[in-house]
Amino acid sequence: MRMFLVDLPDPMSVDFVWKAGGIMSKAKPLFHLAAFGLVASAVIHVATLLGVNPLGGVPGAIVLHALLFVVWIPTVVMMVRKMCARDDRWNFWGIVTHHAPLWMKILSVVLVAYAFFNFFFVAFVLNREGVPSARSGRKALVSHDKVIRWLSDEEYKRHQAYSIRGYSGHWMMFHAVGMTVLCSLAKEAATNDRGSAAEDALST
Repeated sequence: MRMFLVDLPDPMSVDFVWKAGGIMSKAKPLFHLAAFGLVASAVIHVATLLGVNPLGGVPGAIVLHALLFVVWIPTVVMMVRKMCARDDRWNFWGIVTHHAPLWMKILSVVLVAYAFFNFFFVAFVLNREGVPSARSGRKALVSHDKVIRWLSDEEYKRHQAYSIRGYSGHWMMFHAVGMTVLCSLAKEAATNDRGSAAEDALST
């Protein structure tokens, strides 16, 4: 097992901490990006509840999938850096969201629960364990390469909207959690900066 871990960076090494610290300074702009993603996902989700698919298919969904990676890759690095300096890692959620407002934490927890309910409801009730797909010029609801039933154009659009509803529930969840963590990290960084400035003022 050790041979597979040889090339992994030491989370407490100077180089790793320096790079993560550089990303930490980007918490505030990433927070705004996560907030934008949450609002955009919520608007899309509400539209699908009304039977409308504002993305018009897969390409728009891919863009919002990609936005999650833009927000979450640096966020995960910042969380790892923070947790490496702590002994009470069992309190992970409390640590990474310590400085975030209570309403933001509650929103994140609610959207996590809703995302799982929404996913299973869309997959097993609305889409009947299938996905809308075009087959030989006809539209159908397909599961494991088998046609569950053929769809009219109107039904096809409705099931596409159902699929986007399933995706958007998870987009809201990830953006809300990311926004909460980033808010906490940004507030902590601002507090530390003010503390350092005060110490510098006293020392001069």
